[in-house]
Amino acid sequence: MDTKKYLLAVLVVFIAHSALGYLIHNLLLSKDYETLNFVREFGDFAAKLPFLYLANLIFAAVLCFIYTRAYEPGQNWFLQGLVFGLLIGLLFVPATLIGYVTLPLSGWLTLKLGAMNFAHILFSALVAAAFYRLPPPLHARN
Repeated sequence: MDTKKYLLAVLVVFIAHSALGYLIHNLLLSKDYETLNFVREFGDFAAKLPFLYLANLIFAAVLCFIYTRAYEPGQNWFLQGLVFGLLIGLLFVPATLIGYVTLPLSGWLTLKLGAMNFAHILFSALVAAAFYRLPPPLHARN
């Protein structure tokens, strides 16, 4: 494995995944979260924010690692990323269903969360695939 390319891919996926997560959870679903009575107060949330970024970093590292084992250089990067993202996204569907059973979430909010989380993972996988389709830097080819 090209360690430098892997670490750059992790960084790129981490940034993209974190940015889209902010958009989804802080903008698109914020009104839905306001109706819940078990969401952390902002100060408590802000104090724990480093753990959210740690989770995103772990996600990016594992996603990129698995992708390096699954992708085939020279093949259609978009199709590979799409299939990879769909499969990884499907791994998260059970967690959404478990959340619906164990937490006081409405069916509508569960559906929105599930769909947006699925799209979030699919997007992150496509970012990884797009990054890995890039040729190595010139100094690495020699």
